Amino acid sequence: MLILNFPDQPKIDDYLSDNALEKYDYDTYKAQAAYQAALQDWQMKSLDARSKAVADQGRRTQEYTQQSQEIAKAMRAHYDAADKLNLADFQEKEDAALQILPQGVDAAIAQNFPEKSAAIIYYLGSNPDKAREIFSKNPVQVTIELTRLADRLTLKPRGKQISNAPMTDEPLSGDVTAANISSLQKQMDEASSQGDVDTYRKIKAKLQGIR
Repeated sequence: MLILNFPDQPKIDDYLSDNALEKYDYDTYKAQAAYQAALQDWQMKSLDARSKAVADQGRRTQEYTQQSQEIAKAMRAHYDAADKLNLADFQEKEDAALQILPQGVDAAIAQNFPEKSAAIIYYLGSNPDKAREIFSKNPVQVTIELTRLADRLTLKPRGKQISNAPMTDEPLSGDVTAANISSLQKQMDEASSQGDVDTYRKIKAKLQGIR
């Protein structure tokens, strides 16, 4: 949406009314010329205002796109780290954490604690009372608590992959094939490129469930 700050348009009455004509010695030609000059000046300033508004909108769009890409990159790294932890209940714990965390905080954690975000989210989901305690504080204290938590958390990857997916001899719902997985991966990549964290998370969970 363009935010336009146009200058006030000149009014003919301000130049050709009886009171206004006094300034021009009641010479309507002078008054008309002054009005036309003011009108041209207004048109030029209006064009400048529109150009500035378009440029500002482009800058805001670029900033939003860049921010979305940065969030998407952080969330990809977050889920890659979660995969390496091989925790079968990670999605369950993350869902529990998201019920407590203010909206968007999970993405902020992924950006600010890139190497520990998966461990932090898992801990918060596993300890909901502690999570509520942390996020009941002011933003500065929350940052301090999360930093302390990141410093002391060390989750080691499990040697054996643990999955909640059905056994291989149990048919998967919808007859999932390699093509289905490829399609989901493509959708996940598209969500990532658009910075759509919620969609990315849902597709990621679906893929984890069928692999």
